[in-house]
Amino acid sequence: MFSRDIVRKIKIINSAIKKSFDSVKEELEDHLISINENTSEIEKIYKHLDGIEEKIDKLNEKIEAIQLTIQEETKKQELTANEQKVFLILYTFGEKNPLSYTDIARKLNMTELEIKETISSMISKNIPITTHIIDGITYFSIDKEFRQKQAKENILQINPEITQGLFEKRLNYFFH
Repeated sequence: MFSRDIVRKIKIINSAIKKSFDSVKEELEDHLISINENTSEIEKIYKHLDGIEEKIDKLNEKIEAIQLTIQEETKKQELTANEQKVFLILYTFGEKNPLSYTDIARKLNMTELEIKETISSMISKNIPITTHIIDGITYFSIDKEFRQKQAKENILQINPEITQGLFEKRLNYFFH
């Protein structure tokens, strides 16, 4: 059989192995606890992000609805011939330098009073006209975003005959 010395050494080795396994088991349990804590935290963050995403989706839906309403309102408002002419002048010449009542009246051979009434009517029809006051004089231009939409979609349904008439009038002005 085994000598007592060998049995004692086996017990010592066995005890050391058991301590090592217990130590490894304890470390693994610590890691498992950390993993579980991190998993819980990740789940909370994921739920929070889901909530934020849901709110963003709702906001986007509301923004789209508002944009559609604005487009529909703008489309509903048919412009008179004079309003179309004033719009075209502002669209054509007012991009870089806003125009005053006098500037617009001069370009269209209309009175300033007619221009004031026309612009007022356009504003009441929700045409996004931007107003600038410089040295006590009111200047007008078309909102940049609306200008781009009008160029792409012809939202206001500008009559091509009015466009052509203004173009011909400007050509005659330059060549006569």
